[in-house]
Amino acid sequence: MKKCIFLSLSLLASFYAMSQCTGNNSIAYQQWNNISGSAVTNLTSSSLYPNNPSLTGTRTLFEMPQNIGNNIGIRMNGFLCAPTTGTYYFWISADASAELWLSTSSNVADRRRIALLTRNSNYRQWNRYSTQKSAAISLVA
Repeated sequence: MKKCIFLSLSLLASFYAMSQCTGNNSIAYQQWNNISGSAVTNLTSSSLYPNNPSLTGTRTLFEMPQNIGNNIGIRMNGFLCAPTTGTYYFWISADASAELWLSTSSNVADRRRIALLTRNSNYRQWNRYSTQKSAAISLVA
């Protein structure tokens, strides 16, 4: 059985002027070790999730490096400030199951899943499954 990384990714879209946009140009991540299985629910049903990750940190890109380990789950989250008003699309790629969520507030109840992987894709392979790409999303600068 392939040992995989699962990702539960979320972005908070901010609808304020760039000078008022929350965030500091970094993406937070949490990593849980010794997660078996290949579904996001294997991570989210762990007794350690969400309050006891094995490792935490920040990234400057909304992605993790390749080949960071086996049997791990990752959650990444941060703020998105649209540079211009327009229609946006979002894609995800992962070596196992992955979900991408977007919210217009910090309230978890306001988030919605915009992209989904139930099987692996290759690193930065954005077009293996149609569910990897979100529908059109209108954002305001």
